[in-house]
Amino acid sequence: MEYTMNFFELKNITINSFSVYRCIVDKSTLSIMPRDFHSLSYRISGKTEISSNCISWLSEKGAITYVPKGKAYSHNVKQPSEIIAIHFNIAEDIVADVNVLTPQNINEIEKLFYSLIKHWEQNPSSGDINCMLLIYRILSKLNKNNDYNDAYKNHRLLEPAVEYMRTKYSDFNISVSYLANLSGVSEAYFRRQFEQAFGMSPVKYLKKLRIDCAQRLLETGFYSVGEVAFRSGFASTSYFCTQFRINCGVTPHEYTEMARI
Repeated sequence: MEYTMNFFELKNITINSFSVYRCIVDKSTLSIMPRDFHSLSYRISGKTEISSNCISWLSEKGAITYVPKGKAYSHNVKQPSEIIAIHFNIAEDIVADVNVLTPQNINEIEKLFYSLIKHWEQNPSSGDINCMLLIYRILSKLNKNNDYNDAYKNHRLLEPAVEYMRTKYSDFNISVSYLANLSGVSEAYFRRQFEQAFGMSPVKYLKKLRIDCAQRLLETGFYSVGEVAFRSGFASTSYFCTQFRINCGVTPHEYTEMARI
């Protein structure tokens, strides 16, 4: 099994090339194909959900988001967003995953991102020494963020529970206490660390997996609403219909009709 490292724990990184962007993105859902560069961004405003390999991360105002080179993911902009993004390549070959964090020292890092975009707009060249220095300072600040390192370790600790939810979400009887048991921690600690790692409660994450499954089943047109509810992990059809409307903005019947168009 290939070891996935934490990008922010790397002590030695050699940046070969980079570019910097300031972007405004309206509410939308995008599928991003694998790209030939790493991405590091600071979210000035808005809210976006990033999903890859059935795992989701919530990036809100003040969050730092890292997406590794070659990673395909979906980008659901829930609130109009503004970001400063660094696209870069490094000399090292690494295997890393998406990471989203709001570090304790975010005010320092925010100032560095603003300085970076200012220098880049004055001299948009990956050979600019000031820009290169600012990027290394940003990475150094993130590397020293102890709160993030703790959160990442807890993210790894939660993996047994997350994997169970991803494969067994149709089981009506999944409970937070059972998931906490899988991770070998107390229920209160599990809830707290799960929300810190994924930006949502374990109950909300499980519900999202079930709603995503329901959407796929409804799109086939092969199942009744009751069957979809059962196969997606909802014990009650009426509860399923209520939750589907809350999360998708339409009823299951309306969603099925839309999928046929």
